[in-house]
Amino acid sequence: ALLCLAPPTAAALSRGNDVMVQIASRNEYDKTIAETEAAYMKILESSQTLLNVLKRETVNLVKKKQTSS
Repeated sequence: ALLCLAPPTAAALSRGNDVMVQIASRNEYDKTIAETEAAYMKILESSQTLLNVLKRETVNLVKKKQTSS
């Protein structure tokens, strides 16, 4: 026996389209979040590097000041 399916209604097509738009939006949000997290990690690494340099230079300045006194 053949099964005859009725063509989808306009409402069903619209709902399907809405779901696809939601999925695309979610994927775009996920991509933006991932890019933002990567940028944050780079900033964090740079901040740590800068802090380490400042600590090292502070120690060097203190030593230099102590030897010149």
